[in-house]
Amino acid sequence: MPHSAITGVIGFTALIVIFVILSSSTMVLGYEYTEKIVKKELEAIGSSIASQIVEAVSLAYDLLPGESILIMIKMPKECSLGHYTVTLNNSTLDNGKIILILKPVTYPRPEVVVPVPLSTNLFKVLPSSIYSGSNRNYINITATDSEFQIKLIYMRGS
Repeated sequence: MPHSAITGVIGFTALIVIFVILSSSTMVLGYEYTEKIVKKELEAIGSSIASQIVEAVSLAYDLLPGESILIMIKMPKECSLGHYTVTLNNSTLDNGKIILILKPVTYPRPEVVVPVPLSTNLFKVLPSSIYSGSNRNYINITATDSEFQIKLIYMRGS
C-alpha cells in the first residue's frame, strides 16, 4: 500500500527530532568531559605557579625594606579551552588564605582555586592577574618594614 505525503513528512520530522536530541546530548557530554580535563590542567598549572611563588619568596628573605625582586613565571600559553587568566588574591571564605584563581578567558567554567602555602601574617597580597597569552608574566615581591608584598605582573606583548 503506498504511503501518503503526510506520512513521509511525519517520518522525516521524527528523524530530524531524534537526530537533534542525540546531537545535543552528545555535545553536552563532550563539554562536561572537556571541562573535567581543563579543570585538571588548570589545577596542575596553578600548583606549578604556586610553587614558583613559594620559590620566589625564599629568594626574597634577604631583601631590605624598599627593595624588590621580579621573577619570571613559567606557564603554558594555553589550556584545552585556549588562553586563561591567573588571579592572585586572598580567600574570602577561608580566613583570608592566599589563593590563585585560574579560569579560561572565553568560557565561564571551570574556575579553579589553588592555595598558595604562605602565611598571611608575613605576606600581604596585592590582588593582581596575569594572562597566559603573554611571554612576560612576573612575580613581584617587595620588602616593607614588617612584611612582604606579593603581586603578579602581566606585561603586554610576546
